Amino acid sequence: MSNETKTVTRRTVAKGAAWSVPVVALGAGAAQAAASGEPTCPNCFKAGSIPTPVVSAATNTNGTAALFPWVATLNIDSTGCPLNLFRPAYTAIATNSTLTMTDGRSYTSNVGLGSGAGTFGQISAFAFAGNFSGVTLSRFPVVGTYPSNGIRPAKFCVDFNFILVGLPSLIQITCPQTLCWNVSSIPVGAGVGGVGVVTFTSTLSPA
Repeated sequence: MSNETKTVTRRTVAKGAAWSVPVVALGAGAAQAAASGEPTCPNCFKAGSIPTPVVSAATNTNGTAALFPWVATLNIDSTGCPLNLFRPAYTAIATNSTLTMTDGRSYTSNVGLGSGAGTFGQISAFAFAGNFSGVTLSRFPVVGTYPSNGIRPAKFCVDFNFILVGLPSLIQITCPQTLCWNVSSIPVGAGVGGVGVVTFTSTLSPA
């Protein structure tokens, strides 16, 4: 079997610590890969708990944040992955992210998310940085603090492309998967005349 690259599409995940240059996988497709006896995408990656809170500060202008930053260390659990079918090292590329607020509105960010390297059989950390724009927030009072029950983050999801290397052929396959976390947030902030800065301290747990 040659070292040609094959691409398998389905939803899978990521992990890693330092963002690196992504591996590029080209190729034939899931049906062709399966017919050749090559391993297909394993549905084994899970969202892990996030011990470090996410702190996001946004300028709230009359109920809208022009930019809502979301910088987090995302834990990915790969302890359930088949260690005998793939090389231990893999590459994860974040392609898109979605932030859903408690009012049900969702916002996407697909720039600056990065890529990283991970290892099967471990819970590993990926550095993530996204910016969501035009997020609707609760309005500040004329003078006062942000409402404790105001609009805040509720759910966070990331689309990943995982680049895996099959054994024994060493053929690369690409496995897309989305991981989601539930978000519990505490807002703190004050404003005057409807304008101010609100800071959300958020804890993430697997959805």
